[in-house]
Amino acid sequence: MALQQLSIADFRNLKDATLEFDSNINLIVGRNAAGKTSLLEALSVIVQGKSFRSRQLKPCIRKDKESFLLFARNHGHRCGFRYGPKKIALRIDGQNVHRIRELAQITAAVVMDHRSVDLVTGPPVNRRQFIDWLVFHVKPSYADLWSRAQSILKQRNAILRQRKNLDMLDYWDPLLVEQTKRVHQERLSVLKSLLEKDFGYRIEYRKGFEEDYGKQISRSRDSDIRQGYTRYGFTRADLRITHQGLPVTESASRGQLKRLSIELQTRSAELIKNMADKPCIVLIDDLQAELDEQNLSKLYTRLLSLDLQLFVTGLTTDAFTGALREGGRMFHVEHGMISPNPA
Repeated sequence: MALQQLSIADFRNLKDATLEFDSNINLIVGRNAAGKTSLLEALSVIVQGKSFRSRQLKPCIRKDKESFLLFARNHGHRCGFRYGPKKIALRIDGQNVHRIRELAQITAAVVMDHRSVDLVTGPPVNRRQFIDWLVFHVKPSYADLWSRAQSILKQRNAILRQRKNLDMLDYWDPLLVEQTKRVHQERLSVLKSLLEKDFGYRIEYRKGFEEDYGKQISRSRDSDIRQGYTRYGFTRADLRITHQGLPVTESASRGQLKRLSIELQTRSAELIKNMADKPCIVLIDDLQAELDEQNLSKLYTRLLSLDLQLFVTGLTTDAFTGALREGGRMFHVEHGMISPNPA
């Protein structure tokens, strides 16, 4: 089981509460703007250290308060997260930690909501973040590898931008080439497992640079200097998705795009569980507005067969179909107050 308990203080519109969760099914009922999504957001923050609703955590602080506090019992660990605009404090099992990734490595979190389709229809950065998130959870060493590559790239871009000490590129370029290849190999090893399944569409991993990256970066140095940044490399990776030779955004319906996005997310959760033997929670927010009842029922049955912990929101209990009706724990949210097991 991933999340056993969550304590909330001064988070958005939610009243302070301590909640105990079911190991499989957790249903959250309430009207629009009652606080259902805020509860899912709090779960996202305590698990992965960031919100799926906002790039900044400051909006998560309750009005007229200076910080919020979340505490969870997560996969055998005691995790605390206090955020204020001037300070972030993280504790795991009573010890201070200084990197959010130490918190995020414990459990993976998948968010399925109306924004899920952006994985397919959105800009390349969405798919690149998805790739790096997946590899991060499957390959424990990937975070340090990626951070090192980013650091080298920043050094090179600073030289390009300032157009000073250009001879230093002779030092940084070979380092960038080597580190970029290592990032690519880690990505490729995981994506091979993800994409071996037939999704009904052609999905190709584009690494963002030529096979001989050393020659490419040398050849593009003058134009990189003029542009002021590195134009090719691991930060240009993408997933190219086509159907019958056309981009999937031009050849598939909106409903098909939604199902493909959710299938990619589901398959990634399965991969993390199987390859990394790591718990994974799935936060499902108002998905009944995105999928019909038949597809929703199939999705819930499959997620539960993977032994994943689900947190699902709905306006009423009628929103919960199929396997969700078989048990679990229910919470009612009204005006920010969370009540477990409503009548």
